[in-house]
Amino acid sequence: MTREQAFKHLGLPLDAAAPTVREAIARLSAEAESRIASAPTDALRAKYEERVQEIRDAEKLLTAETSAPASSPLSSTKMADLPAGRALHTMEGDGEGLDPSVTLEAGRVLGGRYEVRRLIGSGGMGAVYAAFDKNRQEEIAVKVLLPRLVAKEDARQRFLNEAKIGSSLSHPGVVRVHDIQQDADLWFITMELLKGRSLREEMESRKATKKPFTIAEVNSIGRELCEALGYAHTKTVHRDVKPENVWLAENGHVTVMDFGIARLMSTSRMTHTAMSMGTAYYMAPEQLQGAKDVDSRADQYATAVLLYEMLTGRIPTGAFDAPKVRRKDMPAAMNDALMKALKAEPGDRFASMAEFGKALSKGGAGVSKAVLKWVALAAVLLIVAGSAPMWTPTVWPVVKKLIMPVDPQLVAKVQGEQTELETLSTAWEAKKKNLEDATQQEGTALLSKSTETKALIAKEKW
Repeated sequence: MTREQAFKHLGLPLDAAAPTVREAIARLSAEAESRIASAPTDALRAKYEERVQEIRDAEKLLTAETSAPASSPLSSTKMADLPAGRALHTMEGDGEGLDPSVTLEAGRVLGGRYEVRRLIGSGGMGAVYAAFDKNRQEEIAVKVLLPRLVAKEDARQRFLNEAKIGSSLSHPGVVRVHDIQQDADLWFITMELLKGRSLREEMESRKATKKPFTIAEVNSIGRELCEALGYAHTKTVHRDVKPENVWLAENGHVTVMDFGIARLMSTSRMTHTAMSMGTAYYMAPEQLQGAKDVDSRADQYATAVLLYEMLTGRIPTGAFDAPKVRRKDMPAAMNDALMKALKAEPGDRFASMAEFGKALSKGGAGVSKAVLKWVALAAVLLIVAGSAPMWTPTVWPVVKKLIMPVDPQLVAKVQGEQTELETLSTAWEAKKKNLEDATQQEGTALLSKSTETKALIAKEKW
């Protein structure tokens, strides 16, 4: 098998990054194994077994390549310098292989309540399935964890504590966790089933279609992340913010997932394996150095890395350029906010996600809706006041420029109001003209009467 064939078997472009390759291998393996278990005929089972072998051959070839190929975002950093820079299937301190991906057949019922429907995705921590909750009578998501992650009592207890915190989070930008349960040797989390796609999938799609994110899109996603994480930081720290853990709904709404999982992985001695390599790209320096107690500024750093990647298509490693160098259309304030959040020392970053989000909002494209409302209101007042001919050409382009990148529905509404106001303005001008004409006519008539009166007076005197 050639390198090109390996990427073809995985359905990936030749320049796919290492995290994407690993994610594809795990996902495709889980799908194939799931189909083997439910194959109705021997012929189909044999076909899926061939598919599994193809994936394994591709994995063997690609993981045997040089540790830092030119296409890797870490080409300027030796992989051995990272905690993730070890063999794919090696645990720290032992030579045992990792558990295979968790595979459940469709129709299996977990906990006497959750009927497995289909596989959604899989990775280094387990697999996520769509399932039907017989009690709630609705479809939910079930995340089944690898047995190794919760095999030891201390790891299991720490996970349960973190999971309880996660289930207590109630915010539109944080995935809603319903419960944590056990079925035989399987531990799983039940949560809301999100529709849409992960930010990673969206980034890969944009890259393939050569449609980069706009400044406004990045700014909007960044501010939503800051708001959601800022709320979560009142109770916990995520520790594993990355595109795979950010979900984009069909309407563009942002949701953060997988709180507490990173701490569980650390407890299970998986931090120093290639399974967390995708995470290493977004880890703050203090995390890479093995700090045990990291605070919210680690999430801030990871968020900045994510936004930098969205803007430039690159990971900020080594002596990286400021994002404005690669995106000339980027506002200076937004550039400065990202550079501050990417500081190596936590103390040099923003004190909170709220401050980071506020700094991002100063980047032009991130003008708040409240500001837009007041600007639009000022324009309306000027127009209604009769200043439309003078102010409309000047004010409306500014209002339009501020609104367009933020909310299409708001834009349409304001544009409709603008059209209506322009119509009213035209009607007002017409009425004003009629009034002026009527006034002029009355003035002419009065002048004529005045002249006649003066003539009569003069005649009487004569």
